[in-house]
Amino acid sequence: MTQKKSHETPRPEINESQNEKLRSDITKLGFDSMHALGSDPNSDHAEKSWAVIGLSNEEAIYLGKKYGQVAVFLITESQQSVLGCFSDWEVSRRF
Repeated sequence: MTQKKSHETPRPEINESQNEKLRSDITKLGFDSMHALGSDPNSDHAEKSWAVIGLSNEEAIYLGKKYGQVAVFLITESQQSVLGCFSDWEVSRRF
């Protein structure tokens, strides 16, 4: 049996199922979610996800880990950041 590498994207039906479970978790935490598309400006990779207002960094990273995400986005009025879920790193840019 071949071990799946952590950076490989799951099949679309699995990704969609996990995305709906993530939305359910967000709702259980008492937050509303909006459709979002996370993308990497250095590649053609993009994933459907959820934008949530008010979720703390810790909650976002916890959910990212739970669903096997490498990172989560944090967007404020003046800055966009990408926070690592499984190691302590952050990349930011100002608007």
